[in-house]
Amino acid sequence: DAAGSGRARAKAVAAAALTLDLLDRLHHGFIDGTISPDDLEALARAASGRAEGVSSDARLADLHEEIALRARVELAKLGR
Repeated sequence: DAAGSGRARAKAVAAAALTLDLLDRLHHGFIDGTISPDDLEALARAASGRAEGVSSDARLADLHEEIALRARVELAKLGR
């Protein structure tokens, strides 16, 4: 129904906004040399969750998986 579709879209938009915010914070952290492990963990969780939720778009799911993988690599470099 339309209400359910609207809620799903709003949830997807909110999740995308969170991911973009985390990416922006990490971008600034890389520039400043102050990477937040908590932000990396949050990004890995958010991107992994989004990859599972976009099964209808394989390219988008792959992009989310790449973001999650990169976040986990950076966490490993920090010993987490």
